[in-house]
Amino acid sequence: MNRNIAIIFIIFLFILSILILCSCNQEQSRQQTLNKKQAIIDARHATNEVHLEYLRCYALSPKEKQTCTRQLTQKYLPKEWQNNIYYTTNYQYEAEKQGFVKFLYNNKLACNNLTTSPIFIDATKAYLVICHNGNKYFLKFDYKTKEWKKY
Repeated sequence: MNRNIAIIFIIFLFILSILILCSCNQEQSRQQTLNKKQAIIDARHATNEVHLEYLRCYALSPKEKQTCTRQLTQKYLPKEWQNNIYYTTNYQYEAEKQGFVKFLYNNKLACNNLTTSPIFIDATKAYLVICHNGNKYFLKFDYKTKEWKKY
């Protein structure tokens, strides 16, 4: 009888441990989702200057881009978010997309928002930008002047 109680108690502890671990993972996942949503909201409400600065980092080599975006993170993001990978990554992604929209707007090209991040097309050596309104543009980055141009 005591052995049966001990086995039941061990099974109970095992199930309780699993439930606790699952709830922690769910809470962590929920927090990551909230951080992502907040980053997107914050990036969309950032200034045109911020969007265009993130755009300037977009086509750089991976090492240069990392340095560039790290500087922008330190310059523009509140300290409490700067080391949160879920926030900073999503903020950067959204700010870059908004940078493309602002660039197109500044060049009098209609684009209300992007469907996805621009895609590099090897054949043209340019980025294909697809807007929600159906417009498509090829943009090239001039590595000498560090500026974007319509292709």
